[in-house]
Amino acid sequence: MKQGSLEKVPINYDGFEVESDTISQLKEIQAMLIQSEKMNSLGQLIAGIAHEINNPVAYVMANVEIMVQYFASMKGFFEDCEQEKIVNLQSIKTKYDIDYILEDFSALQKSTLEGGERIKKIVSELINYARIDDSEKSLNSIAECIMSSLTIVKPEIKTNAINLRLNFSETSAIECYPAQLKQVFLNIIINAVQAAGEKGNVYINLYEKENFIIVEIGDNGPGITDEHKGKIFKPFFTTKPQGKGVGLGLNLSYKIIKKLHHGEICFDSSAEGTIFTISLSKGER
Repeated sequence: MKQGSLEKVPINYDGFEVESDTISQLKEIQAMLIQSEKMNSLGQLIAGIAHEINNPVAYVMANVEIMVQYFASMKGFFEDCEQEKIVNLQSIKTKYDIDYILEDFSALQKSTLEGGERIKKIVSELINYARIDDSEKSLNSIAECIMSSLTIVKPEIKTNAINLRLNFSETSAIECYPAQLKQVFLNIIINAVQAAGEKGNVYINLYEKENFIIVEIGDNGPGITDEHKGKIFKPFFTTKPQGKGVGLGLNLSYKIIKKLHHGEICFDSSAEGTIFTISLSKGER
C-alpha cells in the first residue's frame, strides 16, 4: 500500500461487511431513513390528529357562542329590572329564561374547560412525539408511555371502530428513554390496529414478572405468514403498500429495546392473531 493512501478495513456493521471509509455514509443514510420513517408515521396520523383536535375545538367554540347569548340575556334582565323597579321580577326572569341559564351555565363552563384540557393533552403528546430523538434518560412509568402513544393513535382506533382492551397492573417506574419507548409502542400499536382491521380487537397487557416489566400488544388479525416471520425485524422489510411505510418501524423498535434498553422483544403469531411481547428490566443500566 502506498504511503498516504486510505486503508480500507472490512468492518461488520449491523450484519453487513463494509469498508471503513463508507461507515460515515451509512450512518448518514441511516439517520435520514430514521427521520423518513418518523415523518411517514406522522403523515399517516396527522389527518386523524387534526380531526381529534377539531372535535373539542368545535364544542368549545359552540359553548362560547352560547355564553355570549347568555350574557346578552343577563344584561337585558338586569336592565329591565332597573326599569321595572323589580316589581315584576318573576315575569322578567321568565322573559329572559334566567332560571334555565343559571342552571345550564355551570355545565357549560365545565364542558368548555374539559375541551380545553383535551386540546392541551393532544398538543402535549404531539410535542412529546416530535422529541423522539431526545437522548435524556429518566425515571418513567411505562403505563404513562403507553397511554401517551395511545393518544396519538386514538384517531385511527376510532376510525376503525377497534375494540381496545387495556389490562394494566401496577408496575414500578424504571430508568428509560421515554421518547424512544413511545415510538416503539406507537409502531406496534399501529401495526396491531391495521392488522385487526375494522371492528377488530386489540389488547395491551402490562404487568411485572420477577425483575421485568412486561408489555404485551396483541390483535386478532390474520397473523404473520411463515414466509414473513423471519423478516419482520429486518430493515426495509414491509408488507404495506408503497408510500405507507419504508420497513423501518419494527427494525427501529428492535434496536430501541435490544440495544438501547437491553431488553427483549419477540412475537408469536398464528391465524388467530399476533402478540408482541416486550420485556424491560427494572434494574439499573
